[in-house]
Amino acid sequence: MQEPALDVAPSREPLGIPTKYLLLALLTVPMWSGGLPIIGYYSPLGLRALWLAFCALILFLSYSLPMRRLLYPLWPYLAWLTCYLTLGLVVSPIRVLPFALTIAFYTIVFSTTIAIFTSSENALRLFANSTQWILVFNIIFLLLLIRYPSLQSIVTPDVQIGDAYQASKERFGGLWENPNMAGYVAVVGILLSTWATRWIAWLGRFSAVGLIYFSASRKASLMLVAVLLLNMLIVQRRNIKAWIILSVMGMVALTALVFGNRYMGNSISTLSTDQKIARITDLKEEDTGDGTRVDLLKSWLPIAARAPWYGYGLGAMSGYRAPRGEPRKELNNVGTHNTYLGIWIDVGPVGLLAFLIVFLGYISKYFTYRFVPRVRWALLSLMLCNVVILTVSHNHLFCAEGLIAFSLFFLLPTCPALASSRI
Repeated sequence: MQEPALDVAPSREPLGIPTKYLLLALLTVPMWSGGLPIIGYYSPLGLRALWLAFCALILFLSYSLPMRRLLYPLWPYLAWLTCYLTLGLVVSPIRVLPFALTIAFYTIVFSTTIAIFTSSENALRLFANSTQWILVFNIIFLLLLIRYPSLQSIVTPDVQIGDAYQASKERFGGLWENPNMAGYVAVVGILLSTWATRWIAWLGRFSAVGLIYFSASRKASLMLVAVLLLNMLIVQRRNIKAWIILSVMGMVALTALVFGNRYMGNSISTLSTDQKIARITDLKEEDTGDGTRVDLLKSWLPIAARAPWYGYGLGAMSGYRAPRGEPRKELNNVGTHNTYLGIWIDVGPVGLLAFLIVFLGYISKYFTYRFVPRVRWALLSLMLCNVVILTVSHNHLFCAEGLIAFSLFFLLPTCPALASSRI
């Protein structure tokens, strides 16, 4: 089915960026930067007020934009999500209605936000610049946190300061707390820097690389290597100078790692004993306490095999616990860490097949539309990152940061902001 043409009129306001878009960017920052739990910890009422202002502004902007056409590419996923939530609610033996409503609310809010940010080139540039500043702020906060551990009280309750710091001593996630999420958002930030102002883009890229290193996230590191290789093969294929610069930057990064560890107060001073590098290169996951991804897959496959055709119900993929905290006996306590398998666990093989059909439909758009090399690299890298993240995470479709990134995956290839980049 042919998508309708999009003809969003350019802005006539100064710098081409309406004040209302700037306000939307400011409200999006806490959602994208990992700041939501922190705001909720200090002021639950303030968090509710932020959500109210966020939704009110989105509703206001929706009246001045052709939202039906901007959101049109989302309908296959929204149709699947409606069926997924409905079936998952019906077959779940425990009360999961609040969880389902949260997923639906987050999906609608964040997908609408991204539709607005991809409605014009200026709006996309604003969002890309905001993302780079988020990365810069997080790396600064992370460096200060490593140097002054007491700052941990900003992101965790006082009673957890010591435990939280010790538990993450070799892995840091900035405001996200979760190192894996920090690494993933950093990779997406590098891709979004394609549309950012040049000097801001470079600030964000260097910050993103630092975040990925300090997070010690294997999947983020592998994604970074993959997107760099794609960039060299698609954008810089014949640029000898770019290959030389990449090699020099690699040497600079290695030197910074050696001396940076000493500055941070660690006893680690050589790459051979750097625990972050050791974890990143430990592809067999020998240091994983809960078992490797392969171990989790082996433990969950028999559970999936004996599941009814309609699955175990919404939330089962995370080893969902009942309100009294007692785990369901038929499930693992540890989640699937695999969204594809998790959907099978939740709503059965038919639900998984429907998701794969929808997902492959979106992937096909990345090869249907032709773009200039720089944009094609960013889009293909974004597509690859989403394929990978669904293989190693079971909460990507349910958290704020994951849904923002996933909405980009749905909307970017056909959005009006990239109309001038098509060839």
